[in-house]
Amino acid sequence: MNQNIRHSLRLGLILLFTVVMAGTCFAATFNLRTGTMTKTMPDGVVVTMWGFALDAGPIQVPGPVLTVPAGDTELVINLTNGLTVPVSIVVPGQTTGAAGVASAMTPVWIDPVTFAVTATGTRPAGNFTSRMRSLNFETAPGTTGVYSWTNLQPGTYLYKSGTHMQVQVPMGLYGAMTKNVVDPVVDPLNPLVMLPGQAYTGVSFDAEQVLVYSDIDPDLNAAVAGGSYGADCAVLPCMTSTIDNHPHYYLINGEPFSYSRSPLTIGPATKTTLLRFLNAGNEDYVPTLQASGMQMVDGDCHMHVVAEDGKALPFAKEQYQLLLAPGKTLDTWVQPAAEGYIPLFDRRGHLTNATQVPGGLLVYLAVPNIAPVPLTVTLVGSGTGKVQAVSAPAGIDTAVLDLAENYNPGTVIALKATPAPGSDFSGWSGGFTGMEDTAVVTVSAPTSLMATFTAAIPLTVVYPNGGETWTRGSIQTIRWAYAGSIGPYVRIELWQTGTAGDLSALQTVIKAGAPTGTGGVGSFMWRVPSGLPPLDNFKVVIKSLSDATITDASDGRFTVVLP
Repeated sequence: MNQNIRHSLRLGLILLFTVVMAGTCFAATFNLRTGTMTKTMPDGVVVTMWGFALDAGPIQVPGPVLTVPAGDTELVINLTNGLTVPVSIVVPGQTTGAAGVASAMTPVWIDPVTFAVTATGTRPAGNFTSRMRSLNFETAPGTTGVYSWTNLQPGTYLYKSGTHMQVQVPMGLYGAMTKNVVDPVVDPLNPLVMLPGQAYTGVSFDAEQVLVYSDIDPDLNAAVAGGSYGADCAVLPCMTSTIDNHPHYYLINGEPFSYSRSPLTIGPATKTTLLRFLNAGNEDYVPTLQASGMQMVDGDCHMHVVAEDGKALPFAKEQYQLLLAPGKTLDTWVQPAAEGYIPLFDRRGHLTNATQVPGGLLVYLAVPNIAPVPLTVTLVGSGTGKVQAVSAPAGIDTAVLDLAENYNPGTVIALKATPAPGSDFSGWSGGFTGMEDTAVVTVSAPTSLMATFTAAIPLTVVYPNGGETWTRGSIQTIRWAYAGSIGPYVRIELWQTGTAGDLSALQTVIKAGAPTGTGGVGSFMWRVPSGLPPLDNFKVVIKSLSDATITDASDGRFTVVLP
């Protein structure tokens, strides 16, 4: 078919759909629930959070992305409150009234001493002491409130609780809402092809990725969850303010970076990806793309900023990094020239998980290959340990049962094996062989590695271990090694052996209770008794005083001689 005819037919079908839909108003309706959840941080700390769920789905932080179809002019949220405190929802940048009409939100005012509600809507004349607890009307615990916005504008927006915001938003009541001028649609002439969408007039994109930044102060979450927040709290001492908020964890899309974090997929090479940045946290962040050899179609590894706070800019700004203030949203687009992985990190250095590194605001953006290949790790052996992908773009951490990841062909991954206390790493097999703890693998085809961990011998006599000659009256240092926790003290004995080397008779107790040692090694200095018979059939036996099954003897016999 002639290309001009194909183009005209495609355009005609799209215009026909537009004409049919013109004049028809729709409301995007979402049923949200609030509730409690727990999140385990990479350092093992468990944090209680509040979050949103869509319909019967799980509570999550951030809340589910609310994607409003381009043709819808109204947003309706049915909010069911599963918490024990009142909540509400606001969408900064959108209005609850019609175009040109002042906001129809209904604030809630409280007495600063009794915390009783004094008014809803406008504060009474002459009342100068009441404080606003909520920007909009509240939904009481166990009930459902209906919130609506009309004349809905396209863009990227935060939705969040409008009640007691200094507490409820950090606890996790936030999420992203998006609306396009034109949504991507299936090509009517080729169902395998998606036609680009338009985020704003003239700003087209082939793919998108939502990036919600936030932070967690576990002390605040613990105080709220434990009933010790607020001047009227039930559990003393009370935390009465968030002014000293000190986040320990920094998250992108609800997760701090760890070795288990999979890359976030964006559009393929040469295609335009819209990156929607939102900051639900309490601090300024500076998202930055690290080129690392990755180039964009039009030059270096930069972003094109096209909108702020849901409002399109008159022209795109080329930037390598962004200033993402609390509550702010930014829309940018990138167009990578080739497949690969682009590090996206915070230039201000929020790259820790409490005291652990790496962590925080780091994630890899994957420019995907159409046929990624899997890398799988299996742990075998009598011992325990973990394997982590410690090089870009990460994605594997067996400590959290993340055993596999799909990578672009040709990706080079470093896998590090770390034995648990009481175990030793014995080597790699399968797609890589070797005894070093780090395996560097080029993933060009489906690859499977096995890491072998063996249970360490809990107690080993190091010296004397056979063949030594001790002189009566000399001072000797008996040494041993131990793995794991075998107790604080060991018993040291001297035995004679039979002709086959077996222990036959206890000669003497060298020390009834010697300290086990530190760092996996122990020692004890002993003067060889002058009355010990000069024989060649002695062995040292060491036993844990806490566990009688943990014991070891010299591998071979040693000799005692006269001075």
